[in-house]
Amino acid sequence: SKLAGSRVKGLPPFVGLAPKAGHPPYGSPGESGFLGAAHGPFRPSGPSSADMKPNCDWLLGAFEKRRDLVVSMLNQAPGIECPTPEGAFYVYPSCAGLMGKTSPGGKVMETDEDFVTELLEAEGIAVVHGSAFGLGPNFRISYATSEAELEESCMRIQRFCNACK
Repeated sequence: SKLAGSRVKGLPPFVGLAPKAGHPPYGSPGESGFLGAAHGPFRPSGPSSADMKPNCDWLLGAFEKRRDLVVSMLNQAPGIECPTPEGAFYVYPSCAGLMGKTSPGGKVMETDEDFVTELLEAEGIAVVHGSAFGLGPNFRISYATSEAELEESCMRIQRFCNACK
């Protein structure tokens, strides 16, 4: 399959821009990527719950902000409906409104797998088709990456959806 999953074995698939040469997988040092935020507060002796509370609150707030950004931007894309999840760090937007439409590459999209393949080809955005989880015609996007990457990715998804006829 051409679809990219996680760049780190054992982590779930994510939305992301196609990797650039020399680009670290989760941003640069100091960026608030998922792995950097998760690894920052831990010490070899193990953190106490009092030590972790401020960091957990910050991390939850960061994920809520990213979730709201992704949901808002995807709901602005024609043919996409994205409900707001109450937990987790991914969304399952529906692409049902794009079924039967022709992608910018000229393919008529009949399934969520067609949608994600055409999105990858046209815009370099890797997402996972929902039918892989029994949730077609949806697709999965993780927001466990930087806000800048999420914003760029969602803009590309909007551009792709606007170009479908």
